[in-house]
Amino acid sequence: MKKLSTQSITLFLVLFLFSFLSHAQIGTTTVSDTSLYRRLGGESRIGYLISEAMANMAQDRRINMRLARADVYKMEKDWDSIICNKTGGACSLPLISKKIKITEPEWNAGIEDIIKSLDKFKIREAEKTELINVITALRKDYFNE
Repeated sequence: MKKLSTQSITLFLVLFLFSFLSHAQIGTTTVSDTSLYRRLGGESRIGYLISEAMANMAQDRRINMRLARADVYKMEKDWDSIICNKTGGACSLPLISKKIKITEPEWNAGIEDIIKSLDKFKIREAEKTELINVITALRKDYFNE
């Protein structure tokens, strides 16, 4: 049997350690090191979250009148793509030609309905807060009073 040299063993240990550390989660790694898109579970999970939020809004008397005349299927699909894109996914943004008219109380009701769906799917506080911030930042682009 051939004896391994000290250099060979050292090289092996260095490569092993490098490989281990590159795949390990080091204590300095933070939640923000991974996109919100991935932390929410990707496109299909975001789709479930949006679908649940839309169902909550449809049942919420404070906001459901805004959905009564809307193409809810298209709206849901558009918001799937918007949230996917704005959280770091590779989804393309839909072309939306008209802003949604909404009052402050309706906006707040919608946010509460979204939070309700996030709670149902047990989304952690950090991701919940980050997603609500993303949605709030989109308000000027997609809604008006």
